[in-house]
Parts: sequence; C-alpha cells; structure tokens
Amino acid sequence: MRTVATTRADNIAMPIAIADVRTLRLGVGLGLAFGISQSLGWQSSFITPVLVSVLLALPLPAPGLKTCIGFALAITASLILGSGLLPMLHNQPGAGVIAVVLALFWCFYFGARGGSPALTTFLLLGLTVVPVIGSESIDAAWAIILGLAINAGAAFLFVWLAFALFPDPPAPQRAARAQPAPPPPSAATARHSALRSTFVVLPVLIWLLVSSETSAYAVVLLKIATMGQQSSLEKTSAAASDLLWSTLIGGIAGVIIWNVLKIWPNLLIFSLLFVLSGLVIGRRIFAGPGLAARGSVWSYGLLTTIIIVGPAAMDTASGAAAGGRFSDRIVMFVLATLYAVVAVFIFDKFWPQKTHQSA
Repeated sequence: MRTVATTRADNIAMPIAIADVRTLRLGVGLGLAFGISQSLGWQSSFITPVLVSVLLALPLPAPGLKTCIGFALAITASLILGSGLLPMLHNQPGAGVIAVVLALFWCFYFGARGGSPALTTFLLLGLTVVPVIGSESIDAAWAIILGLAINAGAAFLFVWLAFALFPDPPAPQRAARAQPAPPPPSAATARHSALRSTFVVLPVLIWLLVSSETSAYAVVLLKIATMGQQSSLEKTSAAASDLLWSTLIGGIAGVIIWNVLKIWPNLLIFSLLFVLSGLVIGRRIFAGPGLAARGSVWSYGLLTTIIIVGPAAMDTASGAAAGGRFSDRIVMFVLATLYAVVAVFIFDKFWPQKTHQSA
C-alpha cells in the first residue's frame, strides 16, 4: 500500500516539478543570454534573449539537431526572401509592398494552422525587419541580416545550455497519454486569423517603409509583429484583453528593471534582474506539463519586457541618451498596443468570424 501511495503521489507531483524546472530554465537561460550577449556586444545582441525567451517559454523538449537544421533553413529562407524584396521595394514600391503583404499573410497562416510559434516568430523577424531596414539603406539591411543570423545561432546555444543545466524530469507515461494534442484550426479559421494579423501589422509596416527614420522604430515593428501573432485565434474581446495585459505586464516589469539599473548600473545586476523576471513570470507561464490558462499572455509580457529594456541597455553601452529613448519606447509601445486593439475591433466588425476556434 505504501508503494502504491508513493507512486500516486509522484504522479501527482510530477507535473508541478516539470513546471518548476521549466521556470528555472527560463530564468537562468534569459540571464545567461543577456549577460553574455551584452558583454560580447555583437550586432543587435538584444535579439538573442528575445529568441531565447520565445523558445524557452514553450512547454517543449530540448531542440534536437534535426529541429535546429529545420529552423536554420527556415531562417535562411526568410532572410533571403526579405533581402530579395529590397530591389523591388526600391525600384517598384507598389509591387514590393504587395510581396511583403503576401509573405506576412503566409507567415501568420502558417502559425494559425498550428505551426511552431517560435518558428513563426523567426520568420516574421526576417520578413519584416529586413525589408524595413533595407528600405532606408541596403548596407544596413545586410548588417541586420548578419546580426539576425548570429543571434539565431547564439539563441540555440543558450537554449541547449539551459536544457543541459535543467533537463526535464521523466514524465509518467500515464500523464503523457492523458492529454492528446488538440486538432489544428480549420483552413477557414486560419485564413481569417491570418487576415486579421496582417491587418494589424500592415499599416505600421507601410508607414515604416515610407518613413525616413525606419531604424529608430524597428523595435516598434518587432512589437507590432508579435502582437499580430498574439491576436491570431482569439475572439475580439479576448484578443484585446490579451494585448493590453501583455503590454501592461511588460511595461511594469521594464520600468522596474530600468529603475533598478539606474541605481546599480552593473552587468551582473542586469543579468540577475532577468533571471528574477524569468522566475517570477515563468510561474505564470507554466502549469503542470503545459502552459497555464493565460500563460501565453505572460509569455508575451516577458517578451515585451525584453524588447523594452534590451535596446535601452545597448543605448547605454553606446553612450546614447538611453533614458529618453527608454521613455519614448514605453510611449510608443502603449500607442502601438492601443492601435492594435482598435485594429482588432475594426477588423472583426467588418469581417466577423462566426465560428472561433481557441488557440
């Protein structure tokens, strides 16, 4: 009887242990990614923690060699496609914008049909940031392409290191059979979702393509792209609520981290603050063997924190007026979120979807 009771207790406690391990992995992985990338200071190094956060905030096993090769090929293809659009954007702007829109729609459709959220984020980076930066300067576009490739490779190294430090405990076979994977959304639902996400991102993307200072607002585009992905399959009110809450979480955490750094401007403190952020927010992301009920909201909140604070840290290292830029990014992120909420309501008002399938 004691053996049976112990086995049952282990089966009940095992999902909690998995969630705790994943939370530790997320916090330590983020801290290592920030500390090492900022100390070495390679091109756009804040993107490495962004990608690490995307990969470690999912309840998935360690990526194998085949998965990494697939990601590398997909990232390479998106970067090549993004750079291939640059001559068209410079010589035939109308056709170039149409090509970018079609590429964005395909990315969002791929994600809405059940494609990997991490892979969708990687593809969106190549298909939005590269054309936007390249519309201002082709040389800057090639620099960002090299930076994205370096950051993607570094992100996988940090993910492997985090999994080596905190491997998943063996899950009970009974628990593995108890939760079958949900079916993917229908093609009609995915098309509607992709159209909505494209509608959210498109106006900001076009504005940045015609703007003369695109590099200053590329971080806002990154936030808008993630919000387009975030608002994919939810109903109108749920999507608006998730967008607002994720920005609120990220904004509050970013302000706290920034003010602590103003008191102790130290790389070790900076890294430890993101370890703490991963541990605190990670407890809201993971629950049992999967995500918590609102885990994706907290995951996007953590991503927003990184996007807010990461570039500000690079501004500080370069001697720029980091405080003013940090405040500007907070304001722009709030405005971007309000815009995205309005865009979702407008789209669903004129193109309603009768049957919604929850993500």
